[in-house]
Amino acid sequence: MFLCFSRIPSNGVLEETVDLTKWSVFCGSKINFLEHVEVAVNLNYTRRGDLLIKLISPQGTVSNLTYYRMLDSSVGEKDLNWVLMTLHHWGEKAMGTWKLTLQNSQLRNVNTG
Repeated sequence: MFLCFSRIPSNGVLEETVDLTKWSVFCGSKINFLEHVEVAVNLNYTRRGDLLIKLISPQGTVSNLTYYRMLDSSVGEKDLNWVLMTLHHWGEKAMGTWKLTLQNSQLRNVNTG
């Protein structure tokens, strides 16, 4: 679980991590490998088409949860309440430190969130 109350910089990257080293405390030995991962985000952002969200597994697999969408301007959109899913971590173990990054993919646009 990521809990983030930081601002997404207009010209940098916001990184949040969660350590699931003691994953067995949550699920015992019932989960050996991942099938999919879901990330729920509830945030405010000025131009959602510019927002790039990535999930990086403990094994280093990078999954782009969102991409730059030029036509998705929705300027002024504030409340983004999404559940994003990825299959890129199929077969990996859940244990370890996971990283979630959020950034403005279009530096020419000053976005806040």
